Amino acid sequence: MSEEYALYFGTQDYIRGVLVEVTGIVIEVVVLSITIPIILHVIRRVRTRPIRVAADFYLFQVFHKIARIFLDMATVSDIRPILEKERRENRQLLIVSHPLYGNLENIIFVLEKILTEKNLFCSEVRKRSSKEFKQYRLAAERCIDEIDRLAAMTVEVPGLQSEIFSMRMLAYPLRDQMEKMIETLQESEDCSIRQDFVVADIHALAKQITERIGAIFKERRKLIDSMRNLWVFRMLFAAPIVFIRRLIVLPYCRIAGKPFRDYIFQSPWPDMLEKWRQEKEITKEQAAETLELAVNEYRDIEMGYREPTLDELKKMMPFIQDQIFRVDERKEEPRE
Repeated sequence: MSEEYALYFGTQDYIRGVLVEVTGIVIEVVVLSITIPIILHVIRRVRTRPIRVAADFYLFQVFHKIARIFLDMATVSDIRPILEKERRENRQLLIVSHPLYGNLENIIFVLEKILTEKNLFCSEVRKRSSKEFKQYRLAAERCIDEIDRLAAMTVEVPGLQSEIFSMRMLAYPLRDQMEKMIETLQESEDCSIRQDFVVADIHALAKQITERIGAIFKERRKLIDSMRNLWVFRMLFAAPIVFIRRLIVLPYCRIAGKPFRDYIFQSPWPDMLEKWRQEKEITKEQAAETLELAVNEYRDIEMGYREPTLDELKKMMPFIQDQIFRVDERKEEPRE
C-alpha cells in the first residue's frame, strides 16, 4: 500500500489536485481577508457621504471665521477690490460665491496675498488694542467650541470624528497666541521689542494656518463638488424621464379622468386645492365659481394636468393660504 502511495505522489493527478486545493485556499484568503473588507469600506464610505458633506459644510464655516480674524487684523473689511485688482492681471481668477462653501476660496486667496507682505501686515497688527485681541481670542474659543460640537455630532463615523477633532489644532495656537499678545500689551507700556517678536509670531502663525486651511479646503471640497455634480446629473437624467412620462401618462389621465401626480417634480397646488375643497364640502363646479375660474381650468389645476398661472395663483391664495401656513392649534384641556 505504501508503495502505491509513493507512486501516486509523483503522478500528474496528485500534482493537479494539490494545485486545485492551494488555489482554492488562496482564493478564500483573498476574498475573505482582502476583498470583503474593501467592499465593506466602500459601502460605509458611500453611506456616510451625506454626513461627511454636512460636516465639511460646518467645518468650512469655522474656516471662514478663522480667516476673518486674520483679515480683520490686516484691516481688510472688503476683499472684492483686491480680487478685482488681481483679476485685471489674471483673467482666469474667478470671483464666485459657492452655494455650499461660499467665497472661502477667494478669502484664502486674498489672505495668502496679504500675508506675503509681512511688514504691512505686522504694522496693521501693531495698531490693534488689547480689547481687539480679546475679541480675537473669544472668536478663536468659539471656533474651538464649534469644532468640539461638530466632533460630538459625528460620533457615529469614528474616522470622520477623528479628522474633525484634529482641526482643533488650527484654533488652539491662534487662541494661545492672542492670549500671549494680550499679556504682552498689559505688562507695561515699554514693551515694543517683545511686542515685535509676538507680532512676528502672529504673522508666522497666520501664514501656517492659512496654508493649512487652504490645503484642507482643496482636499475636502472634492466630496462636496462630487455630491453637487451627482445631484446635477440626477436632475439632468430625470428630466427626459419626466418629459416622456408626461407625454404618455398625462393624456391617458385626461381621457380616464384620473388625477396626474408628478412624483419627481411634484406640484403642491393639486393636493392643496383638493384638501380645501373637501374641507368646504363643495363640488369642483362650486370651487371654480368661488375662485372665479372656468370649470375646465380649475379641473386641470386640481387634477394636476397643468400648473396655475400667476393670475390664477392670486385668485387661489386667499383660499388656500391656510394650507400653507397652517399651525395646529391645540386647545389646553382643563386640569382637574
